[in-house]
Amino acid sequence: APVAEALAAAFPSFAEVVGLIRDRRDMKLLFEVETHLRLASYAPGRIEFEPAPDAPRELASMLGQRLQLWTGQRWGVSV
Repeated sequence: APVAEALAAAFPSFAEVVGLIRDRRDMKLLFEVETHLRLASYAPGRIEFEPAPDAPRELASMLGQRLQLWTGQRWGVSV
């Protein structure tokens, strides 16, 4: 469980995930997350959300791929 502990320490809340997106300067993803993602539940490594009606269909996969690339850990992102 060292991986889970590392994610929990670095990303205790969804605000840190948004901060990572901002730090990586992925403005398109930041806009999509801030505009179209309604958080349902969050745990480090796991994000569940309700998409806004006009959200891009690939938002969950795009967010999961970026987080995995940036953190080196797999994230479960689901609608």
